[in-house]
Amino acid sequence: MTVEDNKAILKRIFDEIWSKGNLDLIPELISPEYVNRTPQGDIKGVEGYKERIKTARAAFPDLHMNIDFIIGEGDYLASQVTMTGTHQGEYMGIPATGKKVTYQHALFTHIKDGKSAEAVPFGNALSMYQQLGVSPPTK
Repeated sequence: MTVEDNKAILKRIFDEIWSKGNLDLIPELISPEYVNRTPQGDIKGVEGYKERIKTARAAFPDLHMNIDFIIGEGDYLASQVTMTGTHQGEYMGIPATGKKVTYQHALFTHIKDGKSAEAVPFGNALSMYQQLGVSPPTK
């Protein structure tokens, strides 16, 4: 696949799965061997990915991912997205605040056989906690 093909896959993930909540597309776009390497622990496989989306969209039902940019080389992509949403459900132990948040993060993604196989996110979680008006976790 070309870099442009890989970018199109990642765009569909952000647009269709994250922003629109279309969970039916997950098996088409996410590898069964998928690993998302988060500071809280790895998210693995199609079911792990599906649970991550459900959790995020339950907390932020109007969640929207705006793609700032995607660049790539071969099967590897680097992207920056801006997430917006209203905190209407529990998230990471934080009860709903009703506050709107804007959160930027970068994501390094490996596309393998037409599916996202690995992702490593980096973001400014402190800004999200500040917007929600809560202290960040100490552990």
